[in-house]
Amino acid sequence: MSINYLDLRMDSNNDGRPDFNKEYNVRIFLHDNKKNESREITEEQAQKLYLSELITSPEGISVSDGYSNNADILFLFGGGSSYEHYLTKGNKRKKLNLIDDNSYRRGNFKFIGWVINK
Repeated sequence: MSINYLDLRMDSNNDGRPDFNKEYNVRIFLHDNKKNESREITEEQAQKLYLSELITSPEGISVSDGYSNNADILFLFGGGSSYEHYLTKGNKRKKLNLIDDNSYRRGNFKFIGWVINK
């Protein structure tokens, strides 16, 4: 894994506003698929990992996202929905339990790869 640092003052579309929010902090998490748990790791720990370039794990699992309907007995009044992330294999999917999962914000999660043994 390599890390590329960006100039936070960059304004690629010349609209007078920086492309990046200086207050945004990148956090890296390592997810255990079997336990469905995540733990935060440091940049140094992340750089020691080997990541697969494939979007599907060697076990045939992929990460997907989409809306989840929260229908209940009061469906007439709107059960609501939320944007979630899932582990998917075939036609089965399991909601990812993420730390600080703000399901109402679609851009707060970025899958970067599967950890593989080298």
